[in-house]
Amino acid sequence: MKAEIIPFTGKDPRYIVDDVARQSEICVPIVLEGKLLGVIDSEHSKKRFYTKSI
Repeated sequence: MKAEIIPFTGKDPRYIVDDVARQSEICVPIVLEGKLLGVIDSEHSKKRFYTKSI
């Protein structure tokens, strides 16, 4: 499990719109001893807002 940046959610088939469509997203898994505990998720209205340099 690793962090993942989705630069344009409109092109990612895994993205599900919940209330308002966001254009970019970053997800970071929280893992302890190999077990997934949760996910930190941040979304933004601009395409390609998140980059590897953030």
